Amino acid sequence: MTEYINVIDGQPILTAKSTSYIIDTFKNKTRTAEKLDELKKALVEEMANKNIYHLQNDKISIAFVPASSREVFDVSGFRASSPDVYDQYVRLAHIKPQVRVTLRGE
Repeated sequence: MTEYINVIDGQPILTAKSTSYIIDTFKNKTRTAEKLDELKKALVEEMANKNIYHLQNDKISIAFVPASSREVFDVSGFRASSPDVYDQYVRLAHIKPQVRVTLRGE
């Protein structure tokens, strides 16, 4: 396993190499996510305009789901208006460990 953090005199330190790698990885993720969003928007528009709901080849399958409406449950409103009933149905969900990284100005 690659170590990104050094502990020196009891203090956690990111090396310059680790810092650069983390920043580059998150920037690449952001660029990729932006490109993916643009691609999805273009596919939605094109498939809607051409009235295509599904297409595939030997390597890919794409399904177009048109806009629709659905009922959703207002958890916040229910909790506010009926806290006793809400408490009867609340369950504890276990969340796996994670890290959050925020990129700051360059």
